[in-house]
Amino acid sequence: MISPQMNGRLDLIRNTLKSESGPRLVFAYGIVPKFRYDNGFEKIILFGSPAGFSWIGFLFSAYFFSYIKNYKVFWLWGGLRFIAALIQVTINSEFQFSLLADIALSVLCGFWFPYNRLNAIELGLSENSIAKSIALTLILGFIACSPAALVESLALLLRG
Repeated sequence: MISPQMNGRLDLIRNTLKSESGPRLVFAYGIVPKFRYDNGFEKIILFGSPAGFSWIGFLFSAYFFSYIKNYKVFWLWGGLRFIAALIQVTINSEFQFSLLADIALSVLCGFWFPYNRLNAIELGLSENSIAKSIALTLILGFIACSPAALVESLALLLRG
């Protein structure tokens, strides 16, 4: 089910794509939306995008990406958390870089979710049920965060 607010965002994207000099919507790594123009120029969609910022995509990004069956967000989440854990351990900092990575990814998902939602609709993907989306979010989130947790735990053990 698509909310009226999301339908408005999807219409803004569709109108941008239909314009005379309109770009094509493509995705890097299956999740990062980009506009590709006829001259070959590509623009990663972020601030100032036609669809604006989706608060639901920001607040519940992992859940809604599971809902539309785009599980690549978990690869990105796991990768960012792993890099953050390596930085934290390497510089021996108490600052939670993984929290910073989580916030950064949530902001990106707030901008990217409407485009991924439109892509799922145009590909004809059925949505997961609410229960399945919650279960997948918990399972895939645990799997995605495990390498970073392992790095942080090993660092604590080695410090003694």
